[in-house]
Amino acid sequence: MAIPELSRRVFLRRSLHAAGALALVPGLSIGCAPGDAARAPEDLRVLDPGEWALLEVVADTFVPRGGAFELGARDVDLARRIDAYLADESAEVQRGLASALLLVEWGSPLVSGRAARFSR
Repeated sequence: MAIPELSRRVFLRRSLHAAGALALVPGLSIGCAPGDAARAPEDLRVLDPGEWALLEVVADTFVPRGGAFELGARDVDLARRIDAYLADESAEVQRGLASALLLVEWGSPLVSGRAARFSR
């Protein structure tokens, strides 16, 4: 079955539907593989191990090694750097990133049309 072209309008509509659905699910958390979260640095200041693991996957997806740059997000430990940056930000900004990570992880099937969480 072919996946229909993803226009900006369809993307925004699906994103809003995904965000609304996620907001209704109590206790929803990031569901990365236990091994991924177990690799989390011990000195995280804002992110929990699951959030860190997902942020690492997202960063590596958008800034892979050998892509536009020789070094990738994992090479420069971008997820840990973002965690350190967030420590000086307001609680609202910190919650915003956590919400965005949930949306990316659980909302990607609704936006992409594929039945898999982002981290999978």
